[in-house]
Amino acid sequence: CKAWMSLYAFHRTTLAAQGEQWVLAFLSGIGEVDPALDPLRGADTYSVLRWVKDYCTRHGDDRILDAAKAFGVSRGE
Repeated sequence: CKAWMSLYAFHRTTLAAQGEQWVLAFLSGIGEVDPALDPLRGADTYSVLRWVKDYCTRHGDDRILDAAKAFGVSRGE
């Protein structure tokens, strides 16, 4: 999470956009494997990324994968 959050430290960068896309693709993959568990259903991109950023702020030593998984769990995945 610390590395992912550091991409936002000064301004939006291409690397930050790639990090966002990774999170969204990971979550999208869950929905592809099992549509009933789709954590992105009904969620907008801004809200998903805000949730992940908030998680990473509170859990800086966790991996971005942990943050994405936690989002899925919070959505009933």
